[in-house]
Amino acid sequence: MVERGLKDVTGKNSSRDGWLSLVSTQDVVGLKVFSAPGETSGTRPAVVSAVAKSLIAAGLPRDRIVIWDKDESDLRAAGFHETAAALGVRIAASSSAG
Repeated sequence: MVERGLKDVTGKNSSRDGWLSLVSTQDVVGLKVFSAPGETSGTRPAVVSAVAKSLIAAGLPRDRIVIWDKDESDLRAAGFHETAAALGVRIAASSSAG
């Protein structure tokens, strides 16, 4: 679904070309999630994983992808720390980042 949507929105023939029409491999891409509801609602880790995997496949370095939300405890409770670790991407909470 992510791949098809990206190609449809950008008009490119591949998801790699689609991403590279929007971002550079030198950019830092933040994936803002809504983690406050925990595991029952909000942004689903599977969706974030699909987007991150697509960005990685397009050539974006893993250390330039950040999953983020306001509170560290919400990110942890919703399972995003596990998602970030599995993907090898960064995770950040804006309340502790300043």
